[in-house]
Amino acid sequence: MRTTKFIPLLALVVFLTCSLPAFSAAPEEKPAADGVQTLYIYGVSQNLNDSIVYVSDITVLTGTHLLEKGYFVQRDQYADQFKDFVQQHFSAPHQTAAVFFDTRIETAEKRREKLRKQLAGSTSGWTTLVVKDVYKDQFVFKPIGR
Repeated sequence: MRTTKFIPLLALVVFLTCSLPAFSAAPEEKPAADGVQTLYIYGVSQNLNDSIVYVSDITVLTGTHLLEKGYFVQRDQYADQFKDFVQQHFSAPHQTAAVFFDTRIETAEKRREKLRKQLAGSTSGWTTLVVKDVYKDQFVFKPIGR
């Protein structure tokens, strides 16, 4: 087995390890008097053996107990939503997905665009990555009950 097959996996692991603390370090905002919080989230998904990266539009989530001590509580379940959507609608098996968020729309938009630019045209092993947008009319994150 050639080691070049593991380069895309290694690149994604390094990228996510370096970028997750920056994306999840949203400033702690106190919820409104009624306890309602608003988050702006988007997802990124890729099959590590493929050159296509899927990036969703920003979805507004409003609810109670979305953040606890600055941590997005059900982030993994939202990542699974996006991963399942991409696998089913784009016939793209074996996806790895991550969800990024912020409490301010402007910051979420800037970070999403920065991530798209970093991914677009970057090389992953032997291939160049292609970013495909998943628009709001195709996919929107659904609120998850506690």
